[in-house]
Amino acid sequence: MEEPEPGKALENFRKGLERINSQERYERFLNAGFPVILRDDNRRIEETLQMVETIFGLQ
Repeated sequence: MEEPEPGKALENFRKGLERINSQERYERFLNAGFPVILRDDNRRIEETLQMVETIFGLQ
């Protein structure tokens, strides 16, 4: 599918990403009361799985 104005489309896409990924929205999701597991590149997959199991009572 050809975009008649690719520059405008790309700028619109970038603005959408900025809104979605804003600090305000991040804080809102983080403090919404739902369990959150933040990414930690130092944590092993098995450790993350253990956290998920504990949060959702799967152990």
